[in-house]
Amino acid sequence: MIVVFWIAAVATGLAVAALLTRPLWRARAQAPDRAEFDLAVYRDQLTDIDRDLAAGLLGPEEAEAARLEVQRRLLAVPAAPSSPETPASAAPAGSPSSGVPPSEVPPSEAPAPRRASLGDRRLSLGLIAVLPAVALALYTWLGAPGTPDLPYGERLAKAREAGQPDPATAAADQERMAELQAAIEATPTDPEPRMLLARLLLRNGNLEGAVAQTTEAARLAPESAPVLAEHAQVLVIAASGQVTVPAHEAFMKVLSLDPTEPRARFFLGLERLQAGDARGALAIWRHLKEDTPEDAAWAGMLSEQMEQVAANTGIDPTTLAPRHPLTFPAESWTPAPVAPAPAASAGAGTGMGPGMNKNLGEGERAAIQAMVESLKAKVAAAPDDFETWMMLARSQRVLEELDDAVTSYGKALELHPGDMEARRGLAFALIAQTQARGESEPPPALYMLMKAILNDNPEDQEALFFVGLEAANKGDGARARELWSKLLMTLPPDSSLATQIRQRMETLPQ
Repeated sequence: MIVVFWIAAVATGLAVAALLTRPLWRARAQAPDRAEFDLAVYRDQLTDIDRDLAAGLLGPEEAEAARLEVQRRLLAVPAAPSSPETPASAAPAGSPSSGVPPSEVPPSEAPAPRRASLGDRRLSLGLIAVLPAVALALYTWLGAPGTPDLPYGERLAKAREAGQPDPATAAADQERMAELQAAIEATPTDPEPRMLLARLLLRNGNLEGAVAQTTEAARLAPESAPVLAEHAQVLVIAASGQVTVPAHEAFMKVLSLDPTEPRARFFLGLERLQAGDARGALAIWRHLKEDTPEDAAWAGMLSEQMEQVAANTGIDPTTLAPRHPLTFPAESWTPAPVAPAPAASAGAGTGMGPGMNKNLGEGERAAIQAMVESLKAKVAAAPDDFETWMMLARSQRVLEELDDAVTSYGKALELHPGDMEARRGLAFALIAQTQARGESEPPPALYMLMKAILNDNPEDQEALFFVGLEAANKGDGARARELWSKLLMTLPPDSSLATQIRQRMETLPQ
């Protein structure tokens, strides 16, 4: 292939050099002078005037005036001066001084073309030889002859693997971003170019820049539901998918302006799920689904999310009454206070189980603590209130009051022993408690809960792992291998969790 390439390159170079030097070989006719050119133009104009007059495009007076003007210009054309050796009478036929129009010059009397000189030919041969050699030398010096091919398809695949747009899109984005930056400088109070710029920044991985632009756009348009909704969505993306306090506040403001806004309703449902309230999340999403057209862009994603949560929790969404986010009490919301770091691994380094957010600000901690005290007073007055026990347990997990959270989840389970959400909440509280104490082995209560979860939902990932872990600890390699093999089928093969599980399986007894 290399030989074919060089043959093609040399042949192409010679062909280009031949085309460039062709004028040096070709015989060239004597170029007309400026006077001859002007005469030809004016004669064409006289012909055009007669044609327009015949077509009715010009009146007789207009045509006569135009004809006089052209004739005046004809008379103003200077005659070509005769050289001392060539009298005017011997001027070439067709020149202004010959008196013979160019159109009437016989071919035999036309100026003979000048043949290429020997110097021209030598110059052309030299260029044909030198140009390819110079091009080859420059390519060898400045180029990279040994670099392997990288077709566009492969470059595009590599860019996508790295989470980057393809080169063509990235170049177009950079040009468009420069235009939008100029538009922002020209109209600093217009939020629209800032929103467009934020989308491009987001697509190119600049989360900080996208947040800055939507924040300013939200400041400029504080009563625009679409602007605030997109700003809050960018905040969620920048927080690794967590609905933080600023995002929660922005979404609630959106719903106060437009209660039907779908993004705010979806993400507030996600916030309930992240706080451990799967029932609340499904109720919100059911309400959203009822208002969602079948051909809406988010319809498929919404249904898929509901199915996944229903499968993981064992909750049938059809048994829940649809609810709008604004119908939930204000104290029931527990948004993530800050963008979380990656969750700590649960169960001795498995990577499973949600971690709670740390680094609460003083004001945020005080507000949640006040809510906890209020909820404690409510359950003291109504100890059979299941929902209040669940809200109290979730709030205590946020504050990392894990012992209290375990107790509260236990009270909730006493009221509804089969509730899947309460089981999972208690399980994750026990995992967090184990990690906080620095213990490597979860308590027996966790394994009992996971067995109950697995019995009701055989596809639950956390239950598959922990029940398999208990079997491995007891030396039942066959049972552990069965459960973990089933778990691996639900995980991306190249994920870190799948790798850890495969490593654990290699150590199992046969």
